[in-house]
Amino acid sequence: MGQLKSVFKYILSFGLIVFFMWFIYNGITENERKEILDSIKNTPFIFIVIMILLAYLACIIRALRWEMLLKPLGYKLYKDVLISSIFIMYLANFVFPRLGEVLRCSILAKHNQVPVEKSIGTMVVERLIDMIAMGIIFLITIAIEFENLKIIYSQYLLKKNSNSGGGEIYIIFLIGIFAFIFLWKFSPKLRNVILSKLIGFKDGILSIKKLENPILFIFYSVLINSIYFFTTYIFFFAVIQTAGLPFKSAFLVLISSTLGVALTPNGIGASQYFVSEALNLYNVPTVYGMIYAWGAWIFTAIGLVSGGIFSWIYLTMKSNGQKV
Repeated sequence: MGQLKSVFKYILSFGLIVFFMWFIYNGITENERKEILDSIKNTPFIFIVIMILLAYLACIIRALRWEMLLKPLGYKLYKDVLISSIFIMYLANFVFPRLGEVLRCSILAKHNQVPVEKSIGTMVVERLIDMIAMGIIFLITIAIEFENLKIIYSQYLLKKNSNSGGGEIYIIFLIGIFAFIFLWKFSPKLRNVILSKLIGFKDGILSIKKLENPILFIFYSVLINSIYFFTTYIFFFAVIQTAGLPFKSAFLVLISSTLGVALTPNGIGASQYFVSEALNLYNVPTVYGMIYAWGAWIFTAIGLVSGGIFSWIYLTMKSNGQKV
């Protein structure tokens, strides 16, 4: 049953990639596709370097933060192994969704003798912290862009001649609420799952008390998300049509990109679609939104993939007793 569920998740993930790629492909003309490709090829080299270096930096900081969660377990840790495992995690996730999370724990078990079940526990806490961070960024986005978003979205609907469709969103929202209430009342299994998740969430947050330096842990968490934010903002200047966007618009673009990553492996297809739609709200035409979205994604991916390959080679040589 577990294997069937995993197969279904893989099929669903890759099915979503195919859907979004098809949707994007059919939403632009042949000339626009050529323009997107040419523009990405002609991206100023300095921005390519910055995106790759920021991807490296985020992985290194993430490894240092993970080390803080692992230290209370009492095992001897090596920073080179931790950093390599993070890079390999991202590399693996390009092939199979969520495989990287298990793989990095396996690497730690092999090189640092940390039991997989224990490192997975720390990884869950890490993910919970990431969720909280994204939740805070989401609230910041709503707070600083609320009025503008209402105005911009209204203009967007007028441009798309979709005024009649606005009510559908509320209908779907209400149906979702009533469906949830019905399932909550008549499905004890669902209710127990939700309650157990909430309890696990609370336990995960309380486990931060075991850290030697909670302030440093919080600093690393803020730094990781700051890197993601500045990666989003800095690449605005790589595309002429997004170079003039206000600083605060990067919050909405970052949230849109994160939503895409949550739907498909590494956000392939979904991230580009949501980011281009977010930029469309700021009057950036779809073709230029795609140039930005694909460019930012590709150069960040180059950083993660290259880091993963180098890390895999490094650990392989280390396992074989070669001097590295």
